Amino acid sequence: MAAKCCCAPCAVCARCVRRYVVVPEQVCQRANANTNCTYCQRVHHPCHAIPARFNRAVNQVQAAADSLVAARNAVPLDNAAVATAQADLNTLQGRLNAALTAYARRRAAATNPNQLRLATLYQLETMNQHLGALVDTLRYQNRLAPLPVSDFDEDLDSDNGNQ
Repeated sequence: MAAKCCCAPCAVCARCVRRYVVVPEQVCQRANANTNCTYCQRVHHPCHAIPARFNRAVNQVQAAADSLVAARNAVPLDNAAVATAQADLNTLQGRLNAALTAYARRRAAATNPNQLRLATLYQLETMNQHLGALVDTLRYQNRLAPLPVSDFDEDLDSDNGNQ
């Protein structure tokens, strides 16, 4: 009798999730979180686990892959059901790939100090503009005179080409 593994189930790797469209019946098998899956070992590529925040999307892709396999194995074969299942899998796969790509780009941008500093400054500038508009709206609603425009605001407007 084999001993049960006490560790939590390992996450599916990103390479195997992307292959569900081509090979929907595949299974990503990893001995533990620190090893490559069997496919990544075979092709000699690093194995990257998908972050836990994408578990729901991965489960949807896996369910769509399972329904595609079931549609292909159905007797009699229903080509319309196979086409629908393939289209569903392609759609879910595309959404997951886009989300994973955006996540990887955000992570890469967060590690570059110059880009992170510029992103923070842009966010602060955007918040300042929104707060200024909110103050103007509240002053108007309470029938108060608008705040005078400061020299700094005029300098910003002239920098943007506005007078």
